[in-house]
Amino acid sequence: MSGPGNPGRCTPRYYHVLRCASGVPASSSRNRPSVRSIPVIPKEGVTTFFESNVSEWAARPHTHGHLVSFGLPVDDADILLKGFVKDVKASSLSDPASYSYYAIDRLSQPLESTSINIIYSTVFFLWASKTDNLRLEEELGVHKSTLGLLKRLTKATSWTFPADEFQMARAMHRKIIMHVGPMNSGKTHHALRALAAAKSGMHCGPLRLLVHEIWHKLNTGRIVPLGVEEDPLSDSKGRGNPKYARPCNMIMGEEQKIVDLDADAPLLSCTIEMLSFFRCSDIAVVDEIQMIADLLLQV
Repeated sequence: MSGPGNPGRCTPRYYHVLRCASGVPASSSRNRPSVRSIPVIPKEGVTTFFESNVSEWAARPHTHGHLVSFGLPVDDADILLKGFVKDVKASSLSDPASYSYYAIDRLSQPLESTSINIIYSTVFFLWASKTDNLRLEEELGVHKSTLGLLKRLTKATSWTFPADEFQMARAMHRKIIMHVGPMNSGKTHHALRALAAAKSGMHCGPLRLLVHEIWHKLNTGRIVPLGVEEDPLSDSKGRGNPKYARPCNMIMGEEQKIVDLDADAPLLSCTIEMLSFFRCSDIAVVDEIQMIADLLLQV
């Protein structure tokens, strides 16, 4: 992938994106709070909810604590929170233009336990950086240095258009294939066959066990490359065919398995967060892509 200051970032030419037709796997819902503790807000009720609950959000100790931890003076944090609550309750952020700018409608989307806090925090920083500095400085008494810090924090954390950070990748002629189907329908199997036939590539998965399994299969020739006829009588749980074996490294957190010390193996199996932005490949398999929805809900 490519971004400012990183001209060498590359992304694969082909992505195989795998998704189960039933949505997020059951395993990803572990340790989540009870659904009853998370409000379901209809679109027509978003404005009312947003304006009615802002005081409660601003009064939470951790809300004030987070601002102070970011470097805001205690007094300025108090002033800004009070000013934000006043503007929200006065519907200054709920007119059609502001409603769209602050993306208030995110409250009507399926929420996680931390989503409401994240949405209020995001709106707060956008409000603080957009609101006229003279008003905050003269009417509310916020220090000029604090306003400068708020603007820098907002700019540094703003990722409204993440694709713009990877200009070189977007300029490449890539082909994206999305595999959708029920469990055990062959989504991963077909994508891995394409990976096994590629000159270079990577498999990115959310689970360590899955990453280790793919690494083992590629190195032992248990994945028949695309374009080679599969033997229907072969045992998929066998030792594999040595002629199909592909050198493949594995990276997941602190654990790494390097099969070729003298040169980079052409294939890589890794957990998704360990994927390097600096590796150019012909193909990438992204497994369980629907799990990214958990992250998008917090943006």
